[in-house]
Amino acid sequence: MMPSRRLHNVAIAGLLLFGLLTSLSMSVQGAQPVLRVTPIALATPEQLMLLGRDPKPFESDASIFVQWSAMPDAIFQIRCPEAIVGLDSPYKTFLFVRRQRWQPDGPGGWKFDVPLQVAKFTTGKPYVPYPARLRGWVQAEEDHVDIRFQFVNQSESSLDPQSFWVCFLHEAAGTNSDRVVVPGVSHETLFLRDGRFLPWRAQESRFCFMPANGSALTEAGWQQSNYYEKLGRKPNIRPHPPADGVRAAIITRGDRKFITAITSDDAVVLGGKCEYPCIDLSLGFDELAPGESIELNTTAWFLEGDLNDLQARLKLFRRTKSPVQ
Repeated sequence: MMPSRRLHNVAIAGLLLFGLLTSLSMSVQGAQPVLRVTPIALATPEQLMLLGRDPKPFESDASIFVQWSAMPDAIFQIRCPEAIVGLDSPYKTFLFVRRQRWQPDGPGGWKFDVPLQVAKFTTGKPYVPYPARLRGWVQAEEDHVDIRFQFVNQSESSLDPQSFWVCFLHEAAGTNSDRVVVPGVSHETLFLRDGRFLPWRAQESRFCFMPANGSALTEAGWQQSNYYEKLGRKPNIRPHPPADGVRAAIITRGDRKFITAITSDDAVVLGGKCEYPCIDLSLGFDELAPGESIELNTTAWFLEGDLNDLQARLKLFRRTKSPVQ
């Protein structure tokens, strides 16, 4: 259901106010872009106006909105995480992560700390407890959003290697979820292999092996595949060279170019559908003993420039980042 005329007016006023505030903030910070993160469950009327529809239940659980002052007419959605998934065929169907229950976590940050609950489908099916605890944190910085998860095995047996799917959407707006929420984004997205950016469409069309168009494994992903193969549960994945943990999209605004990307050293699977477009990663963990925990990290980037600028920023980030406390 679309918002009422009154809500429409409130949303327009909110857009103008947000643009004014972010412009003032940019001037104070030396024209640095500003990122604003909001759980969809707590979305403002102005944000819902940009989305053009009511959120779906699983979006309200899992997703955050990111607004970028460089693009006040756009809104980004990141599902944190969308699902937990294994590579082996009997378990390759997504288990959607539900009921994150976000809470504020300092300036520009949000967190959740809940018993993990999953559903086999995004709507209409009951939640199922999973023998684990999941904690998550998101924090907006000047040009990126840090995303971190802690996963604790609370079962009485070891868990097989699995991964948490993080979906970074540039479409899914409008009543039919078929409209872009980021004007100017190209449907031709990219991924990184051996330090070179390659078109995702060719990889997606030839090598898709799981839901959400998981179509490339990193070196760690191939190690997970080998784990299952030794158990006699070989994943049905066509051989391809390992990819790096980087997916990117290009946004064009007149003669200006922008880059959004999602990156992680913990990535085991790269995915996403060009038709939306979305740039996805799945963050993996090895076999986990009872009571053992693992931390997983990923970063969503928002930069003005081209792919060379993105690579330079990633190199600087890797050199300067400190271990997460």
